[in-house]
Amino acid sequence: MSRITRLYYYALLGAMGGLIGWQVSNVLGLQFLQNLYLNEAVVGGLIGFSVGALIGIWEGISLRSPGYALRSAFTTGGLGMIGGAVGLPLSEGLFQLLGGQPWARSVGWAIFGLLVGFGLGALSGAQRWKPALGGLIGGAVGGALLEIVRIRFSDPLTGKAVGLASGRCSASWSR
Repeated sequence: MSRITRLYYYALLGAMGGLIGWQVSNVLGLQFLQNLYLNEAVVGGLIGFSVGALIGIWEGISLRSPGYALRSAFTTGGLGMIGGAVGLPLSEGLFQLLGGQPWARSVGWAIFGLLVGFGLGALSGAQRWKPALGGLIGGAVGGALLEIVRIRFSDPLTGKAVGLASGRCSASWSR
C-alpha cells in the first residue's frame, strides 16, 4: 500500500472513530459527574479508544490476520483511550483559558488530536511523531470545520445552534 493511500485510510479511520466515540457518548449520556473535567476524561477516553480501535482493526485487515486485528484493536484502542482521557480535559481547559473563542476550539482539538496520536504512536518505534502530527492536524481541521458549521447554522438572534446537538464544550456543536 502506498504512503498516500495509508495516510488517506488513517485520516478517514480517525475521523470515523472520533464520530463513533462522540455519538456513543451522546447516546449513553455521559454527563453523570459534577466535575466537567472528569466527564471530559471519560468522553475523551471513549473517543480515543474508538479512534485507536478502528486504526488497529485496519492494521489487522490489511495484513489479513483476524487475530492481529483483535490484538491491535485493543492495544491501540487502550493507548488511544489514555491519550484521549488526558487530552480532552486539557483541551477543554485550554479552550476556556483562551476565552471560548471560535479559533480556540481548533487549538483545543489540535491538542486533543496530538495526545491521542501520541498515544497511538507509542508502539511505532522511531516513527512516533507521525501519528502525533496527524492527530494535531486532524484535530485542528476538525475543530475549524466544527466552528464553521456552528457559526453558519446558528440563530443570529440567540447565537445558539439551530437543529444541531448541544452538550459539552469541547465535544459539542455549541455552548
